[in-house]
Amino acid sequence: MFQITIVTQIAIVIVFWVSLYPSKEFKIFKSGVCENRAVPCFFLYADHWLPFALISMDWLISQAVFLKRHWILFFAFMVFYWLFNLAWSSLAGAPIYPIIDWSKKEATYIIVPLGIAVNVATFFALDWITIKKLEYQGEQEILDIIRFKKKDDEVDQNNIEITIEYVQK
Repeated sequence: MFQITIVTQIAIVIVFWVSLYPSKEFKIFKSGVCENRAVPCFFLYADHWLPFALISMDWLISQAVFLKRHWILFFAFMVFYWLFNLAWSSLAGAPIYPIIDWSKKEATYIIVPLGIAVNVATFFALDWITIKKLEYQGEQEILDIIRFKKKDDEVDQNNIEITIEYVQK
């Protein structure tokens, strides 16, 4: 779930700040939410940067890993989201986000494939960064497990040892 969450948060930040925030639809929406009300306005913006900031800090200081073999689960989640978005937009008669308007060809033929491509590229980029981070930290045991350089019985024993070592720190 960590992998899905961080990639999704990156997508939310990009879509909100690059596409939605500058749009005239958002300015109209924002004026209704933020007018003389600081708290709802704060949360409107915080929803689109705070989760990303927190999960990014967690990822940078922890040993959470991205595994290429998990990309299929991420891809399944992404397909589910796009189908949900399509169904919800069809039932509601309006898009969830103005940029993903299924009644326009741009959304169907450009935005959705671009969104999928960017998310998949982000997933594999974070996998590569994770490997580099673990190499820099000297976490050879974890790298060996990720790269399948240890047998199953060795992996179980190493997981126990790594967990004990981590708890003792």
